[in-house]
Amino acid sequence: AGLDEEAGVRVAIHSDSAQGIQRLNQEAGKALFAARASGVKIADDAALRWITLNPAWIMGVDDRSGSLEAGKMADVVLWDRQPFSVYARAQRVWADGVITYDARTGPADVSDFELSGPEREAASLTPHPATPPQLPVAAPALLPVAAAPCTSIEGATGVDGRPVAIVLRGGKIATAPAAGCRVIDAHGKVLAPGFIDAWSELGLVEITGEETANDSGGRSGGGEGEVTHPGSPIHASLRAFESVNPASLLFPVARLGGITSAVAAPAGGLVSGQAALVGTDGRVIRPSLAMVVRLGLSGRSALQSTHGVSLETLRELFDDAREFAKRRQDFEQNRFRKVSASRLDLEALQPMLAGKLPLYAAADRQSDILAAIALAREYGIKLVLVGAAEGWLVAKEIAQARVPVIVEPTQDLPSNFDALASRMDNTALLAAAGVKVLISGFGRSHEMRNIVQEAGNAVAWGLPWEEAIRAMTMNVADALELTGMGRVAEGARADVVLWSGDPLELSSRPVALWVEGVQQPLTTRQTALFEKYRTVPK
Repeated sequence: AGLDEEAGVRVAIHSDSAQGIQRLNQEAGKALFAARASGVKIADDAALRWITLNPAWIMGVDDRSGSLEAGKMADVVLWDRQPFSVYARAQRVWADGVITYDARTGPADVSDFELSGPEREAASLTPHPATPPQLPVAAPALLPVAAAPCTSIEGATGVDGRPVAIVLRGGKIATAPAAGCRVIDAHGKVLAPGFIDAWSELGLVEITGEETANDSGGRSGGGEGEVTHPGSPIHASLRAFESVNPASLLFPVARLGGITSAVAAPAGGLVSGQAALVGTDGRVIRPSLAMVVRLGLSGRSALQSTHGVSLETLRELFDDAREFAKRRQDFEQNRFRKVSASRLDLEALQPMLAGKLPLYAAADRQSDILAAIALAREYGIKLVLVGAAEGWLVAKEIAQARVPVIVEPTQDLPSNFDALASRMDNTALLAAAGVKVLISGFGRSHEMRNIVQEAGNAVAWGLPWEEAIRAMTMNVADALELTGMGRVAEGARADVVLWSGDPLELSSRPVALWVEGVQQPLTTRQTALFEKYRTVPK
C-alpha cells in the first residue's frame, strides 16, 4: 500500500474477513506503519483516505461520501483516540446523520439475532477500556545481527516501565555486568520477554491450501476438525514434532511479532496427538508438551456423530488406557477386552493420565467447557481449554477449577452454533473472574505476527495491559510448566525482544530478537521481495 501510494496510485484497503472488516482502521494502520518502517513516507491523512475517500472514488460515490465536506452524507465516526492505534474504539457512529452505534449503549437497532441472547442480557458486564502505560518510542530501525559469546543490553525500559539491563550468556539471562560482551545501547527501546504462542501450527503448515505443504493433520484449505486421519479418529501417539520443518519460511515471519517460541499442535480427529514446543529458530524445545483433543463441532465431525458421543468416546478411551496400564501383559497375550485405540495410543495417554502431561481441549460451547472440566476432574487430568468462545458465561466455574484458557480476543462473532455467545470482551471477563488467560492468534502460522494485535484488542476491550503481556509470556510458561521461560529474570532462558515502543501498538516493531541468547534476523521472504521491488524498472 505504501509503495503504491508513493507512486501516485489511489489505494483502498479492504478485507474479506468477518473479523478484519471490523478493524479496517487497524489494517490501514498496519500498512501505514509498515511503510514508514521501510522508509516510505506516508502521511496520516493519506492512509486515512485508504479506508474513506479512495474507496468512495473507486465506487463512483466520492461526490457524496468519503470525506467531511459540506453537502456530503453525514457518515461520521467519533473515535476515543487516533484511529490507527490498536487501542482505538469508536465512541459514536452516524450514518446519514442518524446515530447507529454508541459505545455506552451498543447498536441503536438491535438485529433479530441479538434480541434474546446471553450477550444482550450481560451487556452491563462490559469493562471499560484499559489504559496502556506510557513507554518510550524509538526509531524502528533494525539493529545489526551479530554473533557474540555474550551480549549486554543496557539502558532499556522494561514492560513494567522501569530501567532494565541484562546480559545474555550461555543461553540464559544474567543481571550482573560482564566483561568482554557485545554491548547494545537500548536507550529509548522497550525490552520484553519473548512471546510464546500457545496454540499454532508453526512448522507444520507451509502453504495451507497445498496438501504436500500441510503436515498438521487438517485438510488442505484449513479444514480443521474434519475426518482427515485414516481409520480411527484417535491418534494419541502422533507426535507433531516429527513433522516440524525446521527450515519453514514462517519461523522468520513469526519473529516479526516478537514470538520466540510456539506450541505446534496437530489438527484433525477427536484426539489429534501430541503438541510440541518449538523455538522460532526452528529447533524443537520440548517434543511432547500436551495431548490435544477437539470437542464440540470438531469432535462430532471427526466421529460423524454428536457432542455427547465425543465425550463418551473419550471416557471409554481413558478407561481403556487406565486398565491397559494395569494389565500390559494380559494385553500382549490377547487376554484383554476389545479396546478403543491401538497399543501405541493407549501407551501415549499414560503421561496425561498420570498428571505429567496437560490436556489441550478445544471447546467453545459453555456445555462442552463444563464437560471438559468434569472429565479432567474425573480422571485427574491437568486441563488447558482452547477457544472458550462462550467462556465468559462460565468464567466462575473455570476459575474455580483453576483451568487456564487459550483465547483469540478478536473472535467476537457467532461463527457457528458452538459460539453463539461470542463477544469482544470475553478475554477481559475471563481474566476479571480470576482465570489465567493465554493469548494466541489461533493456528494460522502465516499470521502469527498478529498476536500483538490480538493482545492490543483485548486491552481495548478491558483487559489490563500488564495482563495482556503476561498472557503471551509468564501465563503461558506457568500453565505449561515451562520452567525459566516467559520472564526477563536471572537464570531464565534468554528469549528476549527489543521493541521500538509499546509491543502491542501497531506503530511498534521488534528491532532485535534473541532465541536462547542467539540473535535472530528480523528479515523474511516478504522483506526480501520488498527490497527487490522497492524500485520498479521503468
